[in-house]
Amino acid sequence: MGEHARYSTSSLKLLLILYALNSHISPVSGGMLDAVINSVNGMANGFPKTQVDQEELYDAKIVKLTLQPIVENAIFNGIEPSGRNGLIQIHVYTENGILYISVKDNGIGISPENIEKLLTDTSRITRSNMSGIGLPNVDRRLKLVYGEEYGLKLESELDQYTLITIALPLEF
Repeated sequence: MGEHARYSTSSLKLLLILYALNSHISPVSGGMLDAVINSVNGMANGFPKTQVDQEELYDAKIVKLTLQPIVENAIFNGIEPSGRNGLIQIHVYTENGILYISVKDNGIGISPENIEKLLTDTSRITRSNMSGIGLPNVDRRLKLVYGEEYGLKLESELDQYTLITIALPLEF
């Protein structure tokens, strides 16, 4: 982990397990990780679906509280307002030494104007209202820890989908 060791990190494997356990999902049989992924895949409304391209990526280190706010955002701001059954897909892959974790939902989407503001506009943050700070907070923390070239990228089409991709250096 090198210079980033002073920051609180966990392996992706551990975070997927903790996410499943915090969602009141208990592993049922077989290997712990397989059981967790199968349990997560069987959640209500058919989400989230998890795809990890290479087994060793389960041991990759990521800053804690990176994945949870993004999945929660997909549920509460994407799928729930749509009023229809939702699907969340989590895809983990690597290219050129960069770890990518994408979270895609089939919810209400985000307008192009709001995508521009979403990661930079923190005017909604007040002491009494913390709503809307999850994504900007994750993006700022990743940039602080790893550098400006890392963080979140958003892509969306109204009433179709939102895709949030986390980019960070691949570390074990």
